[in-house]
Amino acid sequence: MDQRLLIIKKGKNVPSELIRRFEQEGYQVRLCMEKALIIPHLLNSKPSMIILEDWQPREAEEIIAHCFSKAPQVPLLVLSKEKSLGSKVTALEQGATDYIEIPFYMDELVARVKTHLRRENFLLKSGANKTQKTKTFQINHKKNEFYKNQQALQLSFREYQLLKCLLTKENHVFSRKELLNKVWGYGESEELYCDIRTVDVTVRRVREKIEDNPKKPKHLLTKRGLGYYFQDQEEAWPGSSSMEITLKK
Repeated sequence: MDQRLLIIKKGKNVPSELIRRFEQEGYQVRLCMEKALIIPHLLNSKPSMIILEDWQPREAEEIIAHCFSKAPQVPLLVLSKEKSLGSKVTALEQGATDYIEIPFYMDELVARVKTHLRRENFLLKSGANKTQKTKTFQINHKKNEFYKNQQALQLSFREYQLLKCLLTKENHVFSRKELLNKVWGYGESEELYCDIRTVDVTVRRVREKIEDNPKKPKHLLTKRGLGYYFQDQEEAWPGSSSMEITLKK
């Protein structure tokens, strides 16, 4: 499968180093330097991944929103000089897949892009051509679509994969590291390239889309100190006392 990168760069200086390195790695690279041309590029080039480079936070938020509306399942990586945690969290909450501060190491950037694309390809190939149903929710694996009460939800590819992973074992608690491995594709040797808070941000974003009241979730739940789990029934996860009894046996 051809891997196509779309670099959305602000300014007049062409990021020749990025283009040269990724072309050496075997990627097809397209460059967009005007906001007005972003949507045509998305529709015509159909990128495998988007790299957003060196935009101010408000402009970056606007571009992320445009990309998400037209290509919600395409991973988007932000390269930014903005180092504040708030800017990073906002970008991730709006749909960015990853965030790297400028200056960065080229080898790290390439490693992250490879990891995201490798995981995306694996998940696309591994999806079964069938529909999975619960009481309230439905997943169409062939179309990569998630429904609540027969209404399709607009999810990014990462959000969809998170729900798909949690639904493979309903009521099973997945640790954040497990989710980083299964959904983001990071192995133990690659953990230095990831931020575990990415899981929390994505969970928060998904809750806003699937829960009637995101502040009081009934489906995507937290088990403090352990991780996250999904349930379709409004039932409490086993309390500590029942766990203690099981362990003593």
